[in-house]
Amino acid sequence: MAAGPAVLFENARLRVLDVRVAPGCVERMEHHHHCCVRWEVLDASLQSPSPTFHPQGTASIVDNTTGAAERRDLVFEVLLASPLHTNEGVVGLMAAAAPYGTDPGQVLKLENDHVWMWDLCSSLGMD
Repeated sequence: MAAGPAVLFENARLRVLDVRVAPGCVERMEHHHHCCVRWEVLDASLQSPSPTFHPQGTASIVDNTTGAAERRDLVFEVLLASPLHTNEGVVGLMAAAAPYGTDPGQVLKLENDHVWMWDLCSSLGMD
């Protein structure tokens, strides 16, 4: 495995890590303090895989022992202890923004109380 994940972005609510796992390696990442989403990065010509959600206090394990190439994941750590808005609050925000559209991507890949993960690179419905 490489030296460790690189921090691509961080603010008070979110940290984005670039995690790379070399061929023949296993990477275990503990999520003691924050829940997170792992999303594997594939070649742009391939269909985007579904991200996986990992609750606080769990671990994510990537086994690349049979892989012939490096695996790359983006890990989105949610730094807030609880969601910023309730589901009812989100419905209200979306209703207020309705004339402008609230769907930033083509395909909603993951939705729960902490995150909405959209596929922004899908060619679905595009010329």
